[in-house]
Amino acid sequence: MAAIIGGDHTFEGDSDFSGMIKGDAIIAAGAKLRLQGMVNGDVTVSEGARLDLLGMVKGDLIMQQGAHATVAGAVGGDIVNHGGTVELN
Repeated sequence: MAAIIGGDHTFEGDSDFSGMIKGDAIIAAGAKLRLQGMVNGDVTVSEGARLDLLGMVKGDLIMQQGAHATVAGAVGGDIVNHGGTVELN
């Protein structure tokens, strides 16, 4: 069963999440997140963090310096890159 987070959430360390985030998501510096599902807000990938997205971000994907994201899905807003790496599959 998929989880639902009712607001903004910060992920720290290495995490797997499957479900929906009804707010914004932040992947903390140095953290790794494998996200299957949907984020209704923005996603910020902090310095040195990694995101593997299998799903959809309705808002913006914001990449900080040294961040890395692999997107197998869709970003409804803008990809705002401040020195990270984004792979679109």
